[in-house]
Amino acid sequence: WYQRRVRVIYVFDANYCITEEDTISLLYYQENMPDTPVFFLVNKCDIDEEAAALDADSDSEEHKPRISESATHSSNRERMMFDKLKEMGFLQICSDPENCD
Repeated sequence: WYQRRVRVIYVFDANYCITEEDTISLLYYQENMPDTPVFFLVNKCDIDEEAAALDADSDSEEHKPRISESATHSSNRERMMFDKLKEMGFLQICSDPENCD
């Protein structure tokens, strides 16, 4: 017997870290679907400076604040996103992004 399970894949844009809209959506899932697994995918985390500049020119979300220049390196972006999700209580199992499965 096949049982359907809902899973959520939530995609972040690393250029903007976690926005207010992201927070609202994640709180909704946490409060209304507590047993639903949520997988986090961070897009634009590993792009170089030239690609980031091209992306900025074509981005339609100009009203959102972009991340700081110090977080333009991919490892900084990864760590920043991980730390923010952990701080907000959305990652409770792992303590380090290198050891999260």
